[in-house]
Amino acid sequence: MAAYSAISYDPATELKLATSINVDKNIPLATGPVNCISDSLIRTPEVSTVYYCGQDGGRYAFQNEGVYFSWYKDFSAVKVISTAEMGAIKLRGVVTYKPGTYLIKIQSSPKVYAISHGGVLHWVSSSDIGVSLYGAKWATKVRDIPESLFPAYKVGTDISRG
Repeated sequence: MAAYSAISYDPATELKLATSINVDKNIPLATGPVNCISDSLIRTPEVSTVYYCGQDGGRYAFQNEGVYFSWYKDFSAVKVISTAEMGAIKLRGVVTYKPGTYLIKIQSSPKVYAISHGGVLHWVSSSDIGVSLYGAKWATKVRDIPESLFPAYKVGTDISRG
């Protein structure tokens, strides 16, 4: 029989710790010149994809509006830059849902996951655990993500009944 591994999880603590995408993704400081300002949001006039500028000088794509709105309330801080300027900023990865805000799943699996720091997923193994974490309407917090974006997350340990 395999050993069962579980963690305690608190959405409010996860949310409080996720002060920025730099912090959540553990993005290192740049060691040389950069082409974008850390913590800024950018896009081009031709493409609607919004990117986060990390403190490493790279850009990180928001997977969709749901991910974006887990971090920001509106698009007012997004700066439009030229395609040439965007091309000079290295694409380093994607932004994942803000920890503590939502639960995620993919359509090919019934498993629902809570998100912690660094895009680490924790299986919510029962509806009782979902209710204890997010309240009676916990299922309204579940967001489907495309299977192609699932690898942006890391699967961690399951959540205990803690």
